[in-house]
Amino acid sequence: MIVHLIDGTYELFRHFYGLRRFNKGEDRPFGAVVGVIHTVLQMIETGATHVGVATDHIIESFRNRIWSGYKTGDGIDPALLAQCDLITPNETEFALLVERFVGKRLQAATLVERPNTELHALSRELGVATVVITLGAEGCFVSHDERSNKRRDAKAFYRVMAEKVSAVDSTGAGDAFSGTLAAAMLRFRGRPFIEAVVHANRAAAMSTEIVGTAPAMPRFDDVVARFA
Repeated sequence: MIVHLIDGTYELFRHFYGLRRFNKGEDRPFGAVVGVIHTVLQMIETGATHVGVATDHIIESFRNRIWSGYKTGDGIDPALLAQCDLITPNETEFALLVERFVGKRLQAATLVERPNTELHALSRELGVATVVITLGAEGCFVSHDERSNKRRDAKAFYRVMAEKVSAVDSTGAGDAFSGTLAAAMLRFRGRPFIEAVVHANRAAAMSTEIVGTAPAMPRFDDVVARFA
């Protein structure tokens, strides 16, 4: 089996800025995203059977604090971020996004203590339809805007508290949350978004009970059985 892994961040940049040579400054809605999808479809049509796309929703990380001059998000157009339909940053990533695109400095460690109304207002300034901030042991925060029609949720913003587990290793919990959320959105299609978030929250919590990353990722049935 051959697995083709696509650098989604590079492809988004390539399609977004490549199109600007021809669109005279009028960006097509989701033009970069459509370009990446076409790339994937072309690969499948020419014989690829297993394709993965890895995309960073923020460039800066802890590496920027270690190495001076490490790659940053300088020059990223807010219109490109706005093409994202859903992002799941942790506290540090959210603070960096707000600083980069909104111009406000936040202490990541204080986000969990901030009122929901404030987190919602900050999330709306990013221009992304749905923002889910993962808050570690404190669960997560969800913020929708009007474009998303709240994904069938009753509220525009809310928190989902973390489940009580015997955590031994939180490595990969964020990946467990994001991956499970994407799968749950398909499995729970047509149902309120909060159901997918709760399921992802539970899967992320369970992943902390086993040392390691891939071996710690729980299966759907395991999560349902644990929290039924």
